[in-house]
Amino acid sequence: FDRPQALKRLDKFERLWLRRIGSFTRTTARSSIRRRKGISKPGKPPTNRTGILKNSILFGLATGGNSVVIGPSANFYKGSRNAGASALEHGGRIEMPKYKTTRTGGRWVTVNGKRKKIGGKPKRRKVGKTVANYRARPYMGPALPKAMAALAKKYPTELPKMFAVAAVL
Repeated sequence: FDRPQALKRLDKFERLWLRRIGSFTRTTARSSIRRRKGISKPGKPPTNRTGILKNSILFGLATGGNSVVIGPSANFYKGSRNAGASALEHGGRIEMPKYKTTRTGGRWVTVNGKRKKIGGKPKRRKVGKTVANYRARPYMGPALPKAMAALAKKYPTELPKMFAVAAVL
């Protein structure tokens, strides 16, 4: 029994399975998010009009290589790191900047006896903060058990081997 080679093989085997788990979980989470205009019911996965949330779900091996990180990237919600994705998953409140759009330049015309500014460039500026309340719409939590069930179905013989090899070492 050559321990260094066995550990090397185990590391390769572990990384393969961590990538599979990450991939299956990401796919399951993405497929649970529907793309439509309506709002989802609390307790159901969120809907996504633009696809930004759905496409921001990524996975990768952690630096130690012993675990996998799965979830929306930090760029999903620009306001306060990943607060938007976290609020969707667990529910909560988020402070967001409030904007007002005004126009610079342009000209004034009279329409039906009223003065109105037309043309010019829109300029957006912060005027304060607003609070958004979110009810929980979990999409990552339910994805892992579903992904593990799919993995067990797809690899019925390999999955028990993975756990047996890990238990020996």
